[in-house]
Amino acid sequence: MPFSTFALFLAVGAGAGCKGETEDEGGDEAASEESGTEDTETDTGEESDTGEPPETGPCFDGLERWEWDASADHIGYDLPATDFTVETLRGPKTFSEIWNGCDNHVFVMYSANWWSTPIEPLIDDAAENTHFWFVVPSDSADFDNDMRAALVGQIAQRVEGHLESLGPEVQAAKTDTFHYVIDSGLDIPAVQGILATNPNEEHFTIGRHQKIWEGHNVAVAASGSWIPLLEQTRWWSRYINYWYGLEAELAEEAESPDVLVHRVADAVEIKGGEPYTWTLPDAATMAEYDRLEVDMFIDCPGVGHPYVATCGEWDTVGSIFLCEDAECEGDRRRVIKWITPYSAPGRWVIDITPELLELAAGGELTFISAHGDNNVGQYTYRYTVDFRFSKAEDGLRPIGKAELIPRGGYGWNENYHANWPEGFSFTAPEGTQRTELYARISGHGAVEGSQCAEFCSFTHEFSVNGTPFAHQYVQENVDRCAMLTDEGVTPNQGGTWFYDRSSWCPGWVIEEWREDLSSAVEVGAENSVAYDSWWGINNPTPPPGGNMDARVEVVFYGE
Repeated sequence: MPFSTFALFLAVGAGAGCKGETEDEGGDEAASEESGTEDTETDTGEESDTGEPPETGPCFDGLERWEWDASADHIGYDLPATDFTVETLRGPKTFSEIWNGCDNHVFVMYSANWWSTPIEPLIDDAAENTHFWFVVPSDSADFDNDMRAALVGQIAQRVEGHLESLGPEVQAAKTDTFHYVIDSGLDIPAVQGILATNPNEEHFTIGRHQKIWEGHNVAVAASGSWIPLLEQTRWWSRYINYWYGLEAELAEEAESPDVLVHRVADAVEIKGGEPYTWTLPDAATMAEYDRLEVDMFIDCPGVGHPYVATCGEWDTVGSIFLCEDAECEGDRRRVIKWITPYSAPGRWVIDITPELLELAAGGELTFISAHGDNNVGQYTYRYTVDFRFSKAEDGLRPIGKAELIPRGGYGWNENYHANWPEGFSFTAPEGTQRTELYARISGHGAVEGSQCAEFCSFTHEFSVNGTPFAHQYVQENVDRCAMLTDEGVTPNQGGTWFYDRSSWCPGWVIEEWREDLSSAVEVGAENSVAYDSWWGINNPTPPPGGNMDARVEVVFYGE
């Protein structure tokens, strides 16, 4: 619909678009008569409302369509949404008739202080299968149908105006993915039910599998204040696509006879600092596999929602340690490392193949987690964890390792390299067919001037027998962490979750550095290693304040 026609429709027909009226009495037909344009299917809304047969076949991204579940009858987060019919600026809409089993539907609740914020990023950068429903969740005298129509009409004019500026092809593809609800948002069961349990919710998403996902935070830090922005509602659709894409990928892999999926925790609450046991396959079974990934869903404890009331507040280094004794009083080895989200859950798949060496005994093993901060102590999360064993294409598995930098937090300053004044050396055992650097390095803290080691680009370099191997951890655009929601960063966390960190993001894995050193390594002989690091373009280590949470090893692979 041309923007001029849509604007005239708002002015003439919005007040008449109420329940009980026929199409002849107002709405799109009135707009068509006034503007002299023909009332086409594009002008009136989605094809599914006009009796068109439902779409079939896979979704745009190859995933299977999700069939509408008409039996849903309870409202709440993580539950399937129920059906509804509401009046919109384009006429009545029934949700199940719009449903195609591929799209995510974001419901955006009215609030004057953020509906006036920029709309362009939301339109330009949302996942292509995203619908937005603008609703005013009030039926008070101050928000009657005319007032609600005026409020959503203002959004509609801005949306349609920007769509028109993007050209007819984009406008035709996107215009019917925006829905402007005239009825009270409380007439939508999901809106009414979610606000009854979480009155502060400003947006939520009914995902492509019909499940309701909490929206959580829409504010960003600016000029010392937290400012809610409409553009922040675009991230969950990206993440939901990632989630179900990951589910499909993992399910397909699990069908292979060369893959063993072994669940060690199923929605178990685990508090940091308290030992627990997981039972792995026995040693003989584990010895059949060459690779190991861990699929972790770290959820908020208790009722789980709202996130801000149940999940740990801060982004912290999350760790799972393997203990050498049942009380976990002796040595510990960190086998899994990630960054906890700000007040939110998260899910990640992490390759921990080198840890097969430490876990080889299998059976019941003792672990302890660490995720918390110095002010409130250790957080509790609800773990669902699968260990995914598989066979490597080259048939090689870890057969040994050599430690270069022991796990620890090291102040990144002029004295950093004094920790290893003699450099390092290692001997690759006979039978080694590949030698790999296995570095878990993450920078934390921000020194004035350089903003290192969290908000700066930095490089670490290990030279093996004189051959340098370097990796740069790059500080990119300011909201890179938000852009990575379609790769697993938890969206709409609290805090400054969207700001780029050079080696990690809140609610994600750390950037591991794995590099094949084989070309520089002499098997069966001593190999020397020199270590250097710098920030920016070959700047020396920065002033005191930042630190490196690091462990670096060399892993040997053979048959």
